[in-house]
Amino acid sequence: MNTNQYNLLNKLTQDLGIEDTIEVLEYALPRIFERQQKIQQYLQTKQWENASACAHQTISSIGLYGSDELEKLLNKIKDRNESERIELQDQLSREFTHVTETIQQWLSLHK
Repeated sequence: MNTNQYNLLNKLTQDLGIEDTIEVLEYALPRIFERQQKIQQYLQTKQWENASACAHQTISSIGLYGSDELEKLLNKIKDRNESERIELQDQLSREFTHVTETIQQWLSLHK
């Protein structure tokens, strides 16, 4: 588990309590998958404005339980040109996977 992400999850637990944190994360997981799929689809179909808007929406929630790396990649989606956005797809996919796997691991330890 990524130390920074683990610290964010612990902070969330301190702020909300264990039960509410579990509830928030269980609610968030399907939405993270959904956002990942939307961003990937928008990038593949070259819908840059939609990709940028979805990345922007995702950044705020990822800050609660995600990774700095995913946040950086999402900001790049917002701010980069077409060729750079296409190049980011693999990195973005790996980082989304890492974040969701870490959340799932955390949930399995705390449920």
